[in-house]
Amino acid sequence: MSPSPHLKALGEFLKARRSDRVAGLRRKEVTQPAAISTDNYTRLEQGCLPSPVLESVAQALDLDESQRSTDSL
Repeated sequence: MSPSPHLKALGEFLKARRSDRVAGLRRKEVTQPAAISTDNYTRLEQGCLPSPVLESVAQALDLDESQRSTDSL
């Protein structure tokens, strides 16, 4: 089953946001403050995991309310 367009867009947004924060920011550097596994974060980036950890990731990446909105994806 392929990811929904919404989850695919989320994954691409997370990858872009991680690279925007600091060039070369590693997944581990996002997952530690978000308190999630690197595996789950990788799945989020791939658009394969509709997960309740999104708020933790949003906080770790310092996303504002408009960036957290599903409408922005």
